[in-house]
Amino acid sequence: ASQPTQPPIRHQYEHEVPTVIHQPEEDMTALERLFHTLLKDPARFWGWITAVVGGVLVIVVLSNYFSSSRSESTEVWERLDATQKAAEKVEIAKEYPTSAASTWALLQAASEYYQDGFRDLPSNKDAALPALKKALDLFDQVAREAPKDSPQARHAALGKARTYEARNELPKAIEQYKLVAKNWPSTPEGKRAESIAKVLEAPGAAEFYKELYAYQPAKVTLPPAGSVTLPPTMTVPGLDPLGGGLTPPTIS
Repeated sequence: ASQPTQPPIRHQYEHEVPTVIHQPEEDMTALERLFHTLLKDPARFWGWITAVVGGVLVIVVLSNYFSSSRSESTEVWERLDATQKAAEKVEIAKEYPTSAASTWALLQAASEYYQDGFRDLPSNKDAALPALKKALDLFDQVAREAPKDSPQARHAALGKARTYEARNELPKAIEQYKLVAKNWPSTPEGKRAESIAKVLEAPGAAEFYKELYAYQPAKVTLPPAGSVTLPPTMTVPGLDPLGGGLTPPTIS
């Protein structure tokens, strides 16, 4: 009798590689996946680390800088508020030239020198003129250095015109007033400057200032053991230290 045919035996190789491909990143968190990707390229990994560290350092440096700047700015304003002397305000501006308070310090000093000179007119021109010269120089400095659209620039430009007027330099004063009116026409300073320029150009204005600067206070000689009653403090018509200019009286 014939024997049944046995099916051929198929050998299974135990070392056969499975056909399913495992993706290791599938089980990672986002942070692990990022580091896994970066570690495949060491140069990229260390470049990323350097960038992160560099960014942190920049943030720290900028934070310290602005913190220091705020502290310095506060100190400048406090010192400026504490002093009443024009010379000290000029020194503060020199000490902190990049501070926002610097131009304000110079502007305040200029205004105070102007007031000092103005108070000595017309009886003490020898004292008035040096103070007015200091005021003129500081007003001019602020007008040149402050941004054109800033309040400091406007006030300084008008102060410069007022100082020219107080020094009896009327042509320069008129020119400066017109410059203020042209550059800032819609501001109070511009409108004020325009009106003063018209007054100074009126007939008689030059004669008023000529007489003002020719004024000499009366000298009184007292007898031995004598006394005299002096008149009230003299006021010169038209002088207006706070109104934007030394305005002569209206000429009819």
